[in-house]
Amino acid sequence: MALALPADGKIIACDISSEYTATARKYWRQAGVESKIDLRLAPALETLDTLIAEGRAGSFDFAFIDADKENYSNYYERALVLLRPGGLITVDNVLWQRPRHRPGSERCRHTSHPRLQRKNSSR
Repeated sequence: MALALPADGKIIACDISSEYTATARKYWRQAGVESKIDLRLAPALETLDTLIAEGRAGSFDFAFIDADKENYSNYYERALVLLRPGGLITVDNVLWQRPRHRPGSERCRHTSHPRLQRKNSSR
């Protein structure tokens, strides 16, 4: 995604693992996009709440949610606050309820988060 950003574009990445993100930073550097990625090493809800408190509501174009599934609903709500009108939210694993893989495979046994399913069905 960082490769597709305009020169002044930024990604704010949330993670809690300095070990995994050390590997990511290596590849960001190799791709020449390290300066476009603002890595926040803290629980994502804290980071999102900080962004809102800093007055960043309505200023983001895109949110990609791929974190601990228990908090998907909370991430979704914060993303709605942070996105500008017309912004896009994508959520990893939401199609797991409808298997797209062989019956009996590991991926077919998973389902998306029930609270997020309720939000989607009520809209």
